[in-house]
Amino acid sequence: MGTPSVASFFPQIYHFCTKVKRSSSKTFRPALLPNAAYNGNRQSLLRFQPDAIRANTRIVEALNAFGRTRGITPAQTALAWLMNKKPFIVPIPGTTKLSHLEKNLRACDITFTANEMKELEDAVSAIPVIGSRYDALQESKVQK
Repeated sequence: MGTPSVASFFPQIYHFCTKVKRSSSKTFRPALLPNAAYNGNRQSLLRFQPDAIRANTRIVEALNAFGRTRGITPAQTALAWLMNKKPFIVPIPGTTKLSHLEKNLRACDITFTANEMKELEDAVSAIPVIGSRYDALQESKVQK
């Protein structure tokens, strides 16, 4: 048996799977991520810059399109995909609201067929992720 894998970055990107505020202003931010959350390191990460957020929103649109036909949210789609990928992957969604926790837990009951997994993975993998995950200092510390 393998050691469980943990999707520890899910809380950091969860806001992409919820409604996103569309704006052309320089203060473009995901709607559910308060300004106070930007006091962390997100401001320095290329993936969280306005142009990258706008481009990467295409991934959420793919999750939404896939989930809409099945009656599930983009966040539930992402969580269910992780859990369907391998039985030892344990996603850690972050939330402060009971209603979001309840929605997240519903993903435990979602099973995708092999064809659905392929459909979802093909759709998402066709979209390039814009912006690096880490800044230069953090990247230098990642074991490769």
